Amino acid sequence: MSVRILSVCTGNICRSPLAEQLLRAKLDPSRFEVMSAGTDALVGHPMPDPSIEIASRLGLEHPEQHRGQLLTKELVEESDLVITMAREHRSRVVRLFPRANRYTYTLVQLARIAAAISDDELEESVSGRRAIERAALRTLSELRGSAPIPESQEELDILDPYRREMEVYEQSSAAIVEAVDTVVGFFDRALRFGPGA
Repeated sequence: MSVRILSVCTGNICRSPLAEQLLRAKLDPSRFEVMSAGTDALVGHPMPDPSIEIASRLGLEHPEQHRGQLLTKELVEESDLVITMAREHRSRVVRLFPRANRYTYTLVQLARIAAAISDDELEESVSGRRAIERAALRTLSELRGSAPIPESQEELDILDPYRREMEVYEQSSAAIVEAVDTVVGFFDRALRFGPGA
């Protein structure tokens, strides 16, 4: 059974769909299922033109087909990993479904935890396990305290570019790409230690 990842922002038209599309493009679809939603979603709305332009430039397929959807308790409850674009979204997720506290992170927080886990720690946690990706999720949860403490909590948030200049869209998307690459790299590392690797 694949790991279900939910990406969350406010309107579900800028940040979370870009993270969703990047994760879907970079992770093995037989192991991971990725979707996105918004805490105050612009339901049925497409991504704005700057977001579509950036997603297309990144080689993502059909970003113009995305439509915003509202975050629900059911979406959170059915997910194995919830990745939010800012702390406010994480709070909203946990209010909807308190048990999600243990598997919900901001994207930047998740990337920092993933980067702080050494190959030795990861190998010890996942080697010999059949469901490597789920063992990797448990490792993230167990070692979430290993990430460096940010100087400011605002460092854990991805800037919201909606209705702002193109420069802000570029800045926001660059932060998303960097963090997603770190998270994907973590799962790739974990899978190297799996059976038959």
